[in-house]
Parts: sequence; C-alpha cells; structure tokens
Amino acid sequence: MKFGLPFELGMLASSIFASNTTTVSPSIYILGTSPPATNALSKALDTLGYSRLDPESDALLDHQTLANTYVEVTSNMQLAEIARTQPNAKFILPRGGRRIGEEDYALSARDFFAAEKRSRKYLELDVLAPKTSSQADNWVQLCDFLGMGYSVVERLDLWHFPK
Repeated sequence: MKFGLPFELGMLASSIFASNTTTVSPSIYILGTSPPATNALSKALDTLGYSRLDPESDALLDHQTLANTYVEVTSNMQLAEIARTQPNAKFILPRGGRRIGEEDYALSARDFFAAEKRSRKYLELDVLAPKTSSQADNWVQLCDFLGMGYSVVERLDLWHFPK
C-alpha cells in the first residue's frame, strides 16, 4: 500500500515527538482569517504531529487533552476566554495576502497580546507567501515558535509550506 507524502511526513513527525514523552506542547489556537490561510496552517500543524480539535468538542474543557492539539478561534470573545483560562496556550494568525479587514484584525490581535503581555505566545505567518524562501522561513518560524527547533525542519525536509 502506498501513502502520500503528507501522510508519511505526518506519521514521521508523530513518531519523532511521541518518542520523547517529556515533550508536551501547549494547545495551539489558530486565529481564523481566510479559509485558504487557515487551511494552509492546519496542514502544516498536521505535518508536525498536531491534531485538530473541533471548536465545539467537550475535549476543550479538559486541559490535559489539549496538548499537541490545535483549534480555530473564530471570535474575540473566545480569544479573551482562552487567554484568561490557559496561560500557556499559543496563538497563530495565518495571513494570506491582503484581504479587506485582515490588516485591522491583525492589528487588533497584536494589540490584544501586547496588552496581555503575552506577545511571546503570538505568531503571525504569511502562510500563502509565493516565494520558496518565504515558505521555508515560515517552517523555521513555526517550529521555533512551537519549541521544536530548526532540526525538525531539516529532519522532515520542510521547505514548501502547504497550500
């Protein structure tokens, strides 16, 4: 049976991180922007061994099950509640070009995290960047933000960010 490259990379990433049981990442929240940008970031997190949780899932109430997971946040009210109840959570804003309102949304997110003194828990990525060098840089930034380091980028040969 032959599997596709994304499946193989996801399995490799899962086995790399599963072998180190002391490494448990806090949950990741994607600040929803455009569907293409959100989908690209979701695919990247899948590749790195994260699991997607439905925003309506009961698992969101159990902070232990949130490790190595990601959820899309769709409202500022959700963002404020998550930031209040989960101090170790990390937030990523996927950007993809210039859509109407996206710059305002990015600015309000930056302001929110600056006011909360949590700017180290927030990352913006231009996930739909067309240049290969920008795509590779996205992997480096994402892995660094998640505490995985550059070696993961090299081991998994991550150069082209998913679309």
